[in-house]
Amino acid sequence: MSDHLIQHNLARAADIYPQGIACKFLDACLTYAQFESKTNQLARLMLDLGIGGGHRVGIMTGRRLEVPIAVYATLKTGAAFVPLDPDMAFERLRELIKTCEIDVIISEQRLQATLEKLAVTKTKPLHFIDCSGADRLVTKQPHLHCVSWSTIDQHSTVPVPELNIRASDAAYIMFTSGSTGVPKGIVHTHSSANAYARLTVDHYAITHCDVLGAHSPLHFDMSTMAFLTMPMAAGTAVIIPDVCTRLPASMSKIIQDDGITIWYSVPYAIIQLITRGALEARNLEKLRWILYGGEPFSPHHIRKLMDSLPKVSVSNVFGPAETNQCTHYTVPDSLSGDEDAVPIGEFWNEAKALILDVNDNPVEQGKLGELLVHSPAMMKGYFRRPELNQKCFYEKVDDGQSISYYRTGDLATLGDDGLYYYSGRVDQQVKIRGNRIEINEIENIVLTHPGVQEAVAYAVDRGSENERLNVSVILSGETCFDEVSLRSVLASSVPPFAIPDRIIIRPEFPRTTSGKVDRRRLSMQERID
Repeated sequence: MSDHLIQHNLARAADIYPQGIACKFLDACLTYAQFESKTNQLARLMLDLGIGGGHRVGIMTGRRLEVPIAVYATLKTGAAFVPLDPDMAFERLRELIKTCEIDVIISEQRLQATLEKLAVTKTKPLHFIDCSGADRLVTKQPHLHCVSWSTIDQHSTVPVPELNIRASDAAYIMFTSGSTGVPKGIVHTHSSANAYARLTVDHYAITHCDVLGAHSPLHFDMSTMAFLTMPMAAGTAVIIPDVCTRLPASMSKIIQDDGITIWYSVPYAIIQLITRGALEARNLEKLRWILYGGEPFSPHHIRKLMDSLPKVSVSNVFGPAETNQCTHYTVPDSLSGDEDAVPIGEFWNEAKALILDVNDNPVEQGKLGELLVHSPAMMKGYFRRPELNQKCFYEKVDDGQSISYYRTGDLATLGDDGLYYYSGRVDQQVKIRGNRIEINEIENIVLTHPGVQEAVAYAVDRGSENERLNVSVILSGETCFDEVSLRSVLASSVPPFAIPDRIIIRPEFPRTTSGKVDRRRLSMQERID
């Protein structure tokens, strides 16, 4: 068939580079030939279970070598995979499985009790495919059908027949983390996923010689570079073990020992590498590019990173999960570290942008407005949320052709230098005593203090409209923290109503499993205090 599907990239890599390393986890690795064979076996098993086009397959496991096998086997059946966070609250997990009508979950033995609990509420059998290597699984729950990994190995490695799968079909449904609101299912097609992979391969000049540090778990959208881009380039994805994500020195050793050439993660992981990763003791000569995204990164810490690794390019990757990446900005050597923020840069090839005011009118250059994006890497829509789809897309006619733009909810400006600048979220405006405040602006000012490593501003509702603005900080340890001087800087930069009521020093922030600050939990903790 003429439609180019995600799994075709794997087949091509296995044909051209059969002995190339596709994935590595701890001391185990998969060549592209093995990767292709394993996915054929698992796909055949799922087809035997009746899984195919129109179905959704849950993948709920920690970081491990079987994750990419589960992804590509699912795609070969014509089904869409749904990443499920194994640490998700049970009620939310049950709701997602119910919403997506998931009957097959690829998981691991340590989560069997959770799966048995889920199976109680199912009217149809819940198939549990164990990817942790257990040869024998026993369950007392009649609605839970367990399949061990050794059973998968008994299936044929011959490629599955070409099924009636189109590029416009759903490939995966990525649910938002819920750090700022109710999670929504983002539907990406084979077409949008391949567009993202192609654009990243081209922009970052990724080849079969590249090795990516796959820091993000599957349920976080930044994982797409590991699972989509690297097979297209026939490169290697090194899956960072869960335990190593909490041990910066172990992460830097993996970067050294596995010859990682590209690192991609949230800023928090990179800050940990800078401060506690023993970079001075590592030989990181193969590392050529560090990409960060998910949330803003303080220029102060970027400067420290560039000083530690002067030969490595550092780039800001911007784009909501709904569009995948859409802009790029490589930080220049001239960065001093005293800047307010780093721009999100330019829109990459094939993407277009609009900045509109609240009435959907274009704003003047340099003026603040909501950023809208059109891109071939854009989602198809939200899963079974027609009311959201009506609100989030904006149609514009260009040269007689209607073009669909996604409303990102991000505030941005287009500078005189032709670069785009992120200025926070439309929904991160808070109202304190009748005054609207941009919390992103407060955070940027607090981060200019040399004693502050991270800062999060948020509103705390005390009832009866008694809302206040708090800022929590993690100290850098570089210099003594002086709250008086920080308040003085704030007083000279923002109106009195925008000065925080409290500045709270914390050893750490609550975070989502993707590493982003969980603002809702932070606000709730303050409400209890």
